[in-house]
Amino acid sequence: MYIHGNNYFGPLYGMQAAANVYFNYDGTDQCLDISASQDGGIDQNGWNILYCNEIVQPFASSKIYSMFPSYDWDESSNTAYCQQAYGLTPQYNWVFDYYGGEDVAKDFAKLSNVIFSNGQLDPWQSGGVLQSPNANVTSLFIEMSAHHLDLRAPNSDDPTSVTAARQTEMDTIAQWIDQYQGTNFTETVKLPLIQ
Repeated sequence: MYIHGNNYFGPLYGMQAAANVYFNYDGTDQCLDISASQDGGIDQNGWNILYCNEIVQPFASSKIYSMFPSYDWDESSNTAYCQQAYGLTPQYNWVFDYYGGEDVAKDFAKLSNVIFSNGQLDPWQSGGVLQSPNANVTSLFIEMSAHHLDLRAPNSDDPTSVTAARQTEMDTIAQWIDQYQGTNFTETVKLPLIQ
């Protein structure tokens, strides 16, 4: 059993806080119904607020290089939209200022117990950490994998690369638990096979 100090329930409160990010991001629900379908989790306004505040994603497209119509992104127009729609001025460098990452080797040199998973077919993988910055960080490049496919429930159609990545993630997390708690959890954690 995981015990933080004298608090046996600390991990449960942590799980509740994590679930609230997905199921109750606006804090209006007193009780979470995690069995209900959550088509997409945060609604469009939630994503837009993140986009207009801390997680700016400057998307542009070209009809020459993609199937999408041409669209030029510019910071001034984006800022005006965010201020008008939500009263927010985007913090364009917040992610780098808060988490680092512009110089991965330097910024993440002391990072530990993190797994960066990057799917080959994930449009966001170009911004991923593709090389482990030190021996305490795992960085995976998963062939034939879409956006966080490795974090979804196993499926009989999963490529073997995704199944292998899930096992690596589970083994790595089990090792962290063993190192912290002095247990032998690593031997008991094996991914269930899909029938």
